[in-house]
Amino acid sequence: MQEQASTEYATWVQAVGSVLAVYVAVRLAAHQSLGEVKSDRRRASQRLDAIARLVDAYLVAAQQVFNDRHPDSKNEDRQFEGSAYARLEEASEAIRAIALDQLPSDVAVTELLSIRATLRDINPMVEAMKVRILTVAEWSEFLSCLGRLDISILNIRSEADRAFAGHPLRHSALLSNSKRRKSDRPPTLLERLKGLGTR
Repeated sequence: MQEQASTEYATWVQAVGSVLAVYVAVRLAAHQSLGEVKSDRRRASQRLDAIARLVDAYLVAAQQVFNDRHPDSKNEDRQFEGSAYARLEEASEAIRAIALDQLPSDVAVTELLSIRATLRDINPMVEAMKVRILTVAEWSEFLSCLGRLDISILNIRSEADRAFAGHPLRHSALLSNSKRRKSDRPPTLLERLKGLGTR
């Protein structure tokens, strides 16, 4: 009788031990998986933020070109700043080199394609500024291009914030700038540049 109880007791201990071992293995795998997910989110956020900073560097250089070459600028001789042009060219090349298949969401792909299209529109105007002053229509288009880049930066940074916070990244069809109220966002570069002309 005592031998049977001892065997039964050992069986129960083994069963409980097996269940605990399975539980620990599952929890450990889940913890490792969660760590990988957080790491993936952080990498996605950093990648998107790097793209936003790159486009922002392009905007800063473009704003310097605008300030140097615009007819109302305080730069009397309106000399083209070679270093600003070099920064524009470097940023433009770096933006073209970003691999679309490495981006973490549809929104990022859509925004990068939009940025590239805008650069195709703006780069000929930058080249023209090296030798002449742009027409009023060209300045208007130049400012419009800068505004589109600024909006793309806001969208990419928003997507980076979503990735970092662990929210699901959005499909580009869900992104709508028209739903965003002006008071909910900082002024765009276009709005800031238009303010320069009114001073």
